[in-house]
Amino acid sequence: MRPLTRSLTLAACLALSLLAGCGGLPAHENPGKLVIYPDGSMEFRHHPIPKEDVLLYPDGYGGQKAAVRVHMKPLHPDFFQGAIVVERRRVPASETEVTQN
Repeated sequence: MRPLTRSLTLAACLALSLLAGCGGLPAHENPGKLVIYPDGSMEFRHHPIPKEDVLLYPDGYGGQKAAVRVHMKPLHPDFFQGAIVVERRRVPASETEVTQN
């Protein structure tokens, strides 16, 4: 009976460690904001992001929302995090105009 008890204990430990690996998925209450600059470069959570990793779509109220590719390799495949607010920064029209964020 001892080898059976050891095998069950080992199987239980293995199952728990596999399930614990899935606990590393990001869980942000606020998905963040995608900032698009006049030159076309983009920033998400204060990090530059390539254009290939962003999908823009209308939000239904005249603005835009975005879905950003999240890389979680090697444990998980890439996925898109959606419903991200898009903020487009623009160049001030005149020297006296001040942009406040």
